[in-house]
Amino acid sequence: MTTPTLYSIAALKPEDVIHTGAKPVRAFCNNMNYYLVKHEKIGVSQLLNEYIAASFLRIWELNTPCFAFVTIKTEHIPLGLHEDVQPHFFKKPCFGTRYERNWGEVDKVAEKMAFQQKHLFTQKLGLLKIALFDLWVANEDRNANNYNLLLASEAQYRFIPIDHQAIFNYDNLENELMPLTEPDSLLSSPMVDYLFSKKELNQASAALQLDYFECVQSCGEQLENILSGIPKELENRPFQNIKFIAQ
Repeated sequence: MTTPTLYSIAALKPEDVIHTGAKPVRAFCNNMNYYLVKHEKIGVSQLLNEYIAASFLRIWELNTPCFAFVTIKTEHIPLGLHEDVQPHFFKKPCFGTRYERNWGEVDKVAEKMAFQQKHLFTQKLGLLKIALFDLWVANEDRNANNYNLLLASEAQYRFIPIDHQAIFNYDNLENELMPLTEPDSLLSSPMVDYLFSKKELNQASAALQLDYFECVQSCGEQLENILSGIPKELENRPFQNIKFIAQ
């Protein structure tokens, strides 16, 4: 599936700056949707991490926001927008995910959630699959202390993984990847304990093993196509180790 290329059609406002470390901006794009756009404040290689992880997540059939490469037009970046959001951060295409107003952060939503709503987590196996995905791509930035998950609370709850700039051992792709262990992942989170009994967890783990190998194989088969979708302005690094983990 080709990743769309979008561009902004409205000026950014101070309230469009999201106050997280990466300082993404919320931009209104030409497909008439808002996108949360990460820019070159985090560096080109980490923008590529976001794109590669999103592409892999789609192959794994995990819930992930629609994503695109987004160009923020110069005239839409007012001077003085934010001290950490400078116009030169937008000279190259950025990475954006579609903004969904009704999705909330898991750690915040969970605090308010009545435990009687457990039956609404009909896709809870996705939580374990996300943890398995993180172990595979060495994502050290999602764990029991930092979920980096959104919860789509429609008729049923769905987990939406976000923020993948720090995959490959915090963007250390030039070196051999260091494997993570269960305590480094969501598998040690209270959410897993809440949703799964020990018996369910063992059964689910066994069921996911075959799925894991099929997903990794599919990522390897589609990797060249994924890499060919990178805009020329963002081509800046070797991908030998990605090819290795996707074998």
